[in-house]
Amino acid sequence: MTSPIQISRRHRPRRGASVERHRKDWMLSIVVPVMNEEDAIDRFLQAVDRELGDRLPALEILFVDDGSTDGTLERLR
Repeated sequence: MTSPIQISRRHRPRRGASVERHRKDWMLSIVVPVMNEEDAIDRFLQAVDRELGDRLPALEILFVDDGSTDGTLERLR
């Protein structure tokens, strides 16, 4: 989790369509691979909330733990 948050929007509204009209239907899913990131999880969640908290109607974050030994899994529960 050392890289910055990056958002990529591939869907483009049809010509003449309002971006705001389409935004209400958006849902962003963020998949975060973690391994021994217990100390970074809170900072990551705060950064996501700061950057995206009020901008999207729906957001989900999926953490994929790859065998952490430092308490990452317990922190995510």
